[in-house]
Amino acid sequence: MPKLELGDLESVDALMRKNIPKLAKLAREGWAIIAPIPSCNLMFKQELPLMYPDDDDVQAVRKAMFDPFDYFVQRAKDGLLNTDFKTGLGNVSYHVACHLRVQNVGQKTREMLEMVPYTSVNTIERCSGHAGTWGVKKEFHETALKIGRPVFRQMAEHPNGTPDWVASDCQLGGHHIAQGMSIAGNPVDDKLAHPITLPRRLRARLIAAFNLQLWMMTLTRNSLMTLEAYSKARPEFRRQVIEHKKARTVSLGEHLTLIFEDELTVRYQIQEMLRIERIFEEEGIQHELDSYGPLIPDGRNFKATMMIEYPEVEERRRELARLIGIEDRVWVQVEGSDRIYAIADEDMERENEQKTSSVHFLRFELTEEMAAALKYGVSLSIGVDHPNYRVALSPVDNQTRAALVKDLA
Repeated sequence: MPKLELGDLESVDALMRKNIPKLAKLAREGWAIIAPIPSCNLMFKQELPLMYPDDDDVQAVRKAMFDPFDYFVQRAKDGLLNTDFKTGLGNVSYHVACHLRVQNVGQKTREMLEMVPYTSVNTIERCSGHAGTWGVKKEFHETALKIGRPVFRQMAEHPNGTPDWVASDCQLGGHHIAQGMSIAGNPVDDKLAHPITLPRRLRARLIAAFNLQLWMMTLTRNSLMTLEAYSKARPEFRRQVIEHKKARTVSLGEHLTLIFEDELTVRYQIQEMLRIERIFEEEGIQHELDSYGPLIPDGRNFKATMMIEYPEVEERRRELARLIGIEDRVWVQVEGSDRIYAIADEDMERENEQKTSSVHFLRFELTEEMAAALKYGVSLSIGVDHPNYRVALSPVDNQTRAALVKDLA
């Protein structure tokens, strides 16, 4: 944005070609991209799309880019944000940054802050005088302070008394406002904060406000496609899921395969079931969500579908009889820690005295220390040690390890 405001289009183009491909990859993988500074959001959501209207990568990033509070409010509407804050913020004087106002998303920051109990938000929509790099230049700084005086006064005059917090979505604008308020005799001291930090200061950080049970789980009834919409999207969606599963599929020898599930693989499974069974009634859709939803990891575990595969019928019958109990002997091991054996088939018993099933559902519970070690970079091994079937991958390849680490909170 600063380069654009200075008319340096050559630098804008160079930076676009450096950053957009990386962000477009994330956008196409289904990630929401959040920029806490409004000017950054504006650049990717409006300015670059106007400059490069025919660039598919630029347009993909535009659709995936969110203001943080716009994103949080949407997740709250989905039921994924725990707003059970235990204390209040008091009096908040909040300045709506100009670069946020022009995005036309509404006052999502104010809306989110007002979800906190015992919080009164004094909202000011007016130019602070900062104006990007202009207001910090020596020759313009006094003029910038003069333009901002009405804002400085209104920020100090909270209807309920002295503000406990002074906040602006624009961090540089916030510092400009704090300086102007101090010059006017209303020192801010440590009251200045970016709005996104305020819930953390309540000891209820936004990252912890998401229900752990639904961590990484945006899978809700309203997020599913209709049968008609899925029919149109299916070819490309199926291609994406197949590619996504490659790093999440682990072969233990010739006859045992683990597919580590996540939100995307489960979403695909549900959409396919709805399509095949032609399910469109609410009760049927909710049944599929209830059946497959538990396969999504919750941030402290891995969950996998295990398949035992023998092509010949007689061989399969014989081997399934020899492999009774194999589902309890599959393990994962974080470097430096003991093996973690699977908790298998929590939904129903899948073996009897004659044979085991060819399909099992497994859960591997990790400790906080194991999860932290994996995120730090230690290796991960996966194996099975049934008396009649022993295989170990020590360690798994980096691609698989990186994919599974994303399942951890």
